[in-house]
Amino acid sequence: KKPAVWEDDTVEIFLCPDAEDRARCYQFIINAKGVILDVAYGESSNFKPDFTWSSGVEAKARIEKNRWLVEVRIPFKDLGISRPAQGRTIALNVYRNRYCDARVTHSCWSATGQRPPLTRERFGLMTLG
Repeated sequence: KKPAVWEDDTVEIFLCPDAEDRARCYQFIINAKGVILDVAYGESSNFKPDFTWSSGVEAKARIEKNRWLVEVRIPFKDLGISRPAQGRTIALNVYRNRYCDARVTHSCWSATGQRPPLTRERFGLMTLG
């Protein structure tokens, strides 16, 4: 059973390895303690999560006085990318979830508005250099 890391301060990374066809998508949730949850979303119309999928993602988290930091390494091969060519475009979004005084605040890199975090058509683009 995978941990419920989303019940803590977290960073969520969503990646679609093909920006033109966002059918496949991967989600990585990392909390302030460095606990990782990785999820794959397939090509079905209801985008059900596959919690049995497991990647080689690595994360190191560090809690400081007024903040916490995380460094994440996601192997390209786990995204189905055998050769990460320069100029390749990936669809991406990054969320921050902060729990404080029984409240949770969310922020993200590419705004989804009132839509849920897994709104693939609202992801931003990242070009490999």
